[in-house]
Amino acid sequence: MKVVLSFVPPAEVASTNQAVANHWRWWHGRKVKWRNTAHAHAALWRSRNARAQFHVPVQVSVDLPFRDNRRRDPHNYVGTVVKAMVDGLVNAGLFPDDSGEWATIDMPTLNVGARVVTITIRPREDTPWPSP
Repeated sequence: MKVVLSFVPPAEVASTNQAVANHWRWWHGRKVKWRNTAHAHAALWRSRNARAQFHVPVQVSVDLPFRDNRRRDPHNYVGTVVKAMVDGLVNAGLFPDDSGEWATIDMPTLNVGARVVTITIRPREDTPWPSP
């Protein structure tokens, strides 16, 4: 099973540098939007797929959209928007926890010219499928 969620960014794709340079309220409002949007899309997917849930460790990949071609470091978005979205996926029940035991989070891909965020969740490659 592989889940692909796509949606328009609910707020600015803020880096860790922006988050620490601003007042905590600046980041908190954006973080809540990212978490709630990921949660809503994951919950909608689950409702359309008989409440499906991963019962094996997962690998999560995130593609983030950017309008311009400025130089950016992908790891600057892990602690901000990626973490908020993963928390939303866990809250929606796609997988039990975002600890290392249950989830491997890939470095985000920064896509210039893209207009949507894409989250891909799949069983971790090192995890054998359980036998029926």
